[in-house]
Amino acid sequence: AGRKDEVSALAHDFDSSAARLQELQEAQQRLFHDVSHELRSPLSRLQAVGGVLRQSPGKLDAMLDRMDREIERLDALVGEVLTLARLTAGSRLPLSTQRLDVIDLLNEILSD
Repeated sequence: AGRKDEVSALAHDFDSSAARLQELQEAQQRLFHDVSHELRSPLSRLQAVGGVLRQSPGKLDAMLDRMDREIERLDALVGEVLTLARLTAGSRLPLSTQRLDVIDLLNEILSD
């Protein structure tokens, strides 16, 4: 513990690398959990639409619109996952930024 030679420096570097790998593994697990949750939400809503249609076939047009929105959400989520995969793979693709009006987003979520 009190040594100040190359072996202790190497051991310190090894410990630091192991801690960093542990952090990365935990971050990856959180990402997998978050992605699976985000993908399941629109799938659950699609299942609910199917149930509504079985009970009330007269709501077909409204439910088809709902299905279209959920499919668009799934497509966007898959696109985001693919973008993240490219970024983490070291791709040199340019990033595009966008402005987001949080109030509009919240109103859209509330109306949904």
